[in-house]
Amino acid sequence: MAAVLATLTLLEEAKVPEYLEKIGNQLRLGLSVQSQYHGVPIRQTGPVQMPMVLFDDDPDLEKGFQFCLVALEQGVYLELPEKQLLLIKSIS
Repeated sequence: MAAVLATLTLLEEAKVPEYLEKIGNQLRLGLSVQSQYHGVPIRQTGPVQMPMVLFDDDPDLEKGFQFCLVALEQGVYLELPEKQLLLIKSIS
C-alpha cells in the first residue's frame, strides 16, 4: 500500500494527470480534423485519456476494431465499446 501511495504522490507532483489530459485533447482534436478532411464521420466518447472512436457507418464495429488494431501496432491503445469483441478477435 505504501508503494501505491508513493506512486500516486509522484504522479501528482509531476502533473501526470494534467499532461495526459492535454495530449488526450490533442489526439481527439487531430482525429476530428483528419476525419473531417477525409470525409469519414466519427464519434469520440469516453475520457480523453482513454478515447473511444466510433465510425458512423460501422454497426458491427469492424471498422472500429481494425482502426484500434492499427493504432495498437503504432503503440496507441484506443478503447472499444465491446471489449469482448477485442478479446475474441485477438484470440482467433
